[in-house]
Amino acid sequence: MSPDSASAGSGVPGQAPGDAPARTPTRVRRARAAAAARGIPIATIITSVAVLAVAYLAGKLLHRLRDAIWAFARPWFRGISEIVVPFELRSRQRA
Repeated sequence: MSPDSASAGSGVPGQAPGDAPARTPTRVRRARAAAAARGIPIATIITSVAVLAVAYLAGKLLHRLRDAIWAFARPWFRGISEIVVPFELRSRQRA
């Protein structure tokens, strides 16, 4: 087995093992570079949108948790009212 065949499966086809890969700009890199050239704070915009999305999803989660807690608490309140109502009726009759 020759030393060249040991590295045959790794790397990019047609590229010598010692060559550094040329980085082609991706769509995201080109968009960020264009925004930076125009002075648009794209990182700030993306962060703002992410914060708003997280706040919205947290609100939805809290709303669902409130509904779930109320679903469990409602029968408890009804049970308490069955205990309390007779005492209230008794106190009204005496007055």
